[in-house]
Amino acid sequence: MQNVQQSEGGAVEMTVHDDRSLLALQGPAAVETLQPLVDVDLSKVYFSDFHKLDIAGIPCYLTRTGCALTTSVNPIRPLLTPQESEILLHAALDTSVGDTSIHRVPLHAAL
Repeated sequence: MQNVQQSEGGAVEMTVHDDRSLLALQGPAAVETLQPLVDVDLSKVYFSDFHKLDIAGIPCYLTRTGCALTTSVNPIRPLLTPQESEILLHAALDTSVGDTSIHRVPLHAAL
């Protein structure tokens, strides 16, 4: 990150959120499951979009980036604290449609 902060060619402002984690919600039912929890039309959130919004009343940043290794759907990725992640997962399971499951993936598996 030091290289990015020292690079020439333009002003860059960076905020490090080391108290947060990037949660990946993916699969064919991800959008339909999360839609009742947000005020933004998730079907209009495209790859590389970045939004500041509330999910289940939790203020967060949300993006659709990364690779979906097991589906053809780009994951929805909210940036949350560990406590907020737990609240969101419970809310998502309460609104889930179809076959929903939670899997922990080690960080190195996503690299």
